[in-house]
Amino acid sequence: YQILFRPTFDESSRITFVEHSGGALVKYVLFNSNSGDQPLDTSYYISHHISKTDYIVMLHEVFRKIGSAAQNHRNGIRDGIWMEFSEFHNGDTTTVQLSNPQKTVDSLSVTMTGNALQLLRKFTSDTLILQHLRIVEKYIQ
Repeated sequence: YQILFRPTFDESSRITFVEHSGGALVKYVLFNSNSGDQPLDTSYYISHHISKTDYIVMLHEVFRKIGSAAQNHRNGIRDGIWMEFSEFHNGDTTTVQLSNPQKTVDSLSVTMTGNALQLLRKFTSDTLILQHLRIVEKYIQ
């Protein structure tokens, strides 16, 4: 599973979950550029393991909703932040791309994003990652 956050005026990120028997490895990558005229460049990377219980909660609250969100997605205003939630399974990819989700336009996507941010904050104590997640959250409030 993978989550991309691309705020218009702040660092972008890619968060990847790699399942294993004891839970999952979570990889956070922050990129220092988000403009169209410069390539993305890694500015920060950290990874850590989460328990099987925490991974199951993430599956239930976020990743299992990707298919429903993709089928029911409605476009809102394309300004502020772009996000992508992806599931990779047996060579197939299911992706939902969200542009500045608003509760009145696409409540499922806003709820899924809020759940993801809440759980990601729970999973890490890293100061830079927590700061980035707070910035992302401001874009969808």
